[in-house]
This record gives sequence, C-alpha cells and structure tokens, in this order.
Amino acid sequence: MEWTNEFSSGVALLDEHNMALVCRTGSIILAIREQVCRYTIGVEIGFLEKHIFSCFNKEEQYMQLYSFSEYPQHKAEHERFESDVRKLKKDFIGLDQSRQCGSYELSVEINCLIVNWVSGHISKTDKKLGAFLNRKMIFTEISGKKKIVVPVCSFCRKVRDYNGLWVQIKPHIIGYSGFAFSHGMCPDCARMHYAEYFSGDGYKQPAY
Repeated sequence: MEWTNEFSSGVALLDEHNMALVCRTGSIILAIREQVCRYTIGVEIGFLEKHIFSCFNKEEQYMQLYSFSEYPQHKAEHERFESDVRKLKKDFIGLDQSRQCGSYELSVEINCLIVNWVSGHISKTDKKLGAFLNRKMIFTEISGKKKIVVPVCSFCRKVRDYNGLWVQIKPHIIGYSGFAFSHGMCPDCARMHYAEYFSGDGYKQPAY
C-alpha cells in the first residue's frame, strides 16, 4: 500500500502521521514474504502504540479546540483501534516467550488491522475532519513549518475558538508545537482591565 491523495486529509500536520502508518504496511508485507515477520512483530506493535499516542492526541486536541461536532464518534473510532492494538499486544505477550518472537498469523492480523484502518478511518473519517479544519483554521509559516494560529488572552490565557468563544483549554495544548499563539484579549478581561472603554455591554471608542 502506498500513500496517495486519496488518503490525504488536506491538513499536513495530520497527514504526516497517517502517511507513516500507510507506508508501514510495506515493511510488514516484506517481512511476511521473507518469513522474518515473527521477529519484527514486537517492533510493529510498538510503532502502532506510538502512532496512537502522537496522532490520536493531536487530532483530539484539534477537534476539541475547534468544537468539531463529530468529535464523540471520531474519538470512539480511536478507542476501538486502541482496543484492537492492546489485544494484539496481549496476544503477542502470551506467545511462547522462550522463542522471543511472534507468529505469522499475528503479523497478518496486524497488517489487516492497518489496511482496514486506512481504508475506513483515514480515507473517510479523517478526510471529513480535514475538510472541517481547513475551513476553520488560520495557518502561518514559522521556520518553514506550517502552524495553526490561535488567539490567546494575555491575561487569563483562554483561547478563542472558531465560534468566537473564549474557552479554557488544557495546559499541555498551550505547549503543543503545532500551534502558533497570537496575543489577544477576551471580553471579560477587557472589561476588567479597561473598563473606561466600555459603556454597559458595548465597547466605547477611546478619544485621541
């Protein structure tokens, strides 16, 4: 299986992880053909665990930040995949450990899991998320890398979502390198710190 535009979500920050997963099927098939798959299965399971941690966390951060309406269904698919990987790992650990290897059947099962995930989740579910994010995100280029611009209040550290609402997010999202934060000010802090510019609920243009 090779990466094509058919699998692309249109969001490079998501596609880089999915591309690595698609390309992984090639090494698994090669290992099966050369009859060495039982020695590499532990590496493949480790790769899947790393993919889940890096890719799924990133996608879920985006979905929460931009209030993606299909977040519960998307997350449920993530959880099913995680469950399948945990089962494979349990089966692998349950093999005869004196051999320090896996099995042909388990390698085929891993490959089928990835192929089904690519054809189902990546090429359909992730593409819907990608289309949504491309409509809502504002990007900037920093040091040759594409980052998402997110306004953050200089006082309370709330961020403005795509609906224009200022919301509190988890601290680890603030530190995520895929975001570029621009200074802003939420209405509550503006009223608190610059009350002289507000009349009732409205903003009063300062006189110069």
